Amino acid sequence: GEEDEGLRNGVFRLARLVYAKGGKLWLPSGAISDQPLVLFRGVHLFGGPEAKEFHHRLWERVLLPLGMNHVVVQCERTKWDSTPIDPFEHPMSKDDLAAMFADYRKMGVEPTPLIQSFGHMEWFFAGGKRTELALNPKEPYAIDPQNPASKPALEALWNEVFDLLKPKSIHFGCDEVDMTGFSPHDPRRMTELWEKQMPILGGIAKQHGAQMMLWGDMALKKGEAPDATNSDRKEDAQR
Repeated sequence: GEEDEGLRNGVFRLARLVYAKGGKLWLPSGAISDQPLVLFRGVHLFGGPEAKEFHHRLWERVLLPLGMNHVVVQCERTKWDSTPIDPFEHPMSKDDLAAMFADYRKMGVEPTPLIQSFGHMEWFFAGGKRTELALNPKEPYAIDPQNPASKPALEALWNEVFDLLKPKSIHFGCDEVDMTGFSPHDPRRMTELWEKQMPILGGIAKQHGAQMMLWGDMALKKGEAPDATNSDRKEDAQR
C-alpha cells in the first residue's frame, strides 16, 4: 500500500481471500493489483440514540472491507443548544455524536455532517417551534430565506456544529425543497428562493473554511438522469 488507506484496504482484500480446507485456513497463491477508480467512496447514514454503536459495527463488518472511506451523517436530530427539539424526535446527544465522529476518524473514514438547511426541515419546526421562519407556516417544511431572522438561526446552528465536530466539509441537504407547502407549484419562485438561500449557506461554509456539499436533484431537469431530477425547466436547473 502506498499510504495507510491503501495498506488497510490491501489487508481487507487479503482477509477476504482466506478459505477453510481440511481444518485449516488457506490463502490462494497469485498476485492482485487493486486501486480505486474514485477517491470519494461514501455512504449516507443517519444519526440517532443508537447510531454510534450501529455505525461502528456496520463499518467494521461491511463498509471498510468494501473500501469505503467517507460518510455523510445526517445529524439534525441532535440535542443542539441553539436549536432545541423535543424528546419525541429521538435526538442524539452531542457527546455521542462527537464520539462517533472521533471513531470514524480513528478508522480512517472522513465524516461530513448533514443538516437539512432549506427544505426537509420538519425537524426544525417539529412541535410548533420556530414556525415564524417557515415559508408556509401552515405547512412548515422549508425555511424562508426572505425572512431576515432565518440567516442568524442557521448560522448559530452551524457555528455549534463546527465547534463540536470540526468538519472539513459540510452538507446542507437542499433536496426536494418544494415538495411540501408550495401551492400552487411555481418553478420560477422556487428558483428565486434558491438564489436567495444559496449565498447564505455558501457564506456559512466560507466563514468556516469548509467545503460545501448538497444534493443535486433541484439542479437537474427531468430526463437528465435516471432519478432525483426535480427541476421542471432546464433554465431553472441551470440557474
